[in-house]
Amino acid sequence: MDNPAHDRGRVHRLAMLSTIELRQGNADRAVVTAVQMAEQARGMESQRLRDRLRAVREHLVRSGCAGTAEAAELIDGALRVPL
Repeated sequence: MDNPAHDRGRVHRLAMLSTIELRQGNADRAVVTAVQMAEQARGMESQRLRDRLRAVREHLVRSGCAGTAEAAELIDGALRVPL
């Protein structure tokens, strides 16, 4: 049985990892991590999580690296779920 708290925690950790990877200059890996984060976040209801997703999206878009448009689109999709 899945535990929603653990699932949300996993998404938060992926968001942090994506941010760290961007800061380290590993943009390609950050995009892969952000895509994984967005896919796992679908359907989750948490304002804190939504804030985290928006922050990751913003960092990715500002980086301008390849693949950011796809990752940003997936994050937008996850954010479309109303609270």
